[in-house]
Amino acid sequence: MEGKHLSAKYFSQCCLLNMILNVIIFALQISALAVPQWFYYCYFDWGLVTLSTSKSDLKAIINSDDSYGNANNKLCEDFKPIIDAACKGFCGDLDRIRAAGIIMMIFMILSMIPAVMYFIVHLWLFRDKTIEHWSVYYGIWVQPLLYLIGITIYLAVADVYGIDDTWKDSENVSTGPGLSIGYSLIILQFISALISYNVTIRNKS
Repeated sequence: MEGKHLSAKYFSQCCLLNMILNVIIFALQISALAVPQWFYYCYFDWGLVTLSTSKSDLKAIINSDDSYGNANNKLCEDFKPIIDAACKGFCGDLDRIRAAGIIMMIFMILSMIPAVMYFIVHLWLFRDKTIEHWSVYYGIWVQPLLYLIGITIYLAVADVYGIDDTWKDSENVSTGPGLSIGYSLIILQFISALISYNVTIRNKS
């Protein structure tokens, strides 16, 4: 893929910038996987694989076991009428959100593979090597698209912003750090891909 001729200094700076972006993206993805709160709803912090609360009475019910399976067993059997009275449809939401979290984890892990690969590619380009295959040029879009598909499916399956309001405004859905990181990752990944597509890989392939 023939591209424009750039100064060596500018090209090296763009390669370095892309390597830094890939490191930041990778680190943020690890952080997002580990964050226990993707959003808050009905006394609970909802993560990808855990459901935690700071309320001592609810902690006692779930025995401080933050897994979705345990919360379903403890809250949606003996306490279902109570939890549904406070948060309509809670148990149905729980099943959906647990499935969505698993899907999101799969897409996040898959999108981390290109992040590592393109860090290596830019390190190679930074050393004034060339890339000869078209798949490396167009493949730069795999990472942001995988992640975008993953978070779109997560939001659609979990129906995060469509969850019914609770009996108390403060317990309604609110975006947590996990989702905030997720949204920022979409922007960073597309910025990185655009730099690669238009500058670095384009001019060395």
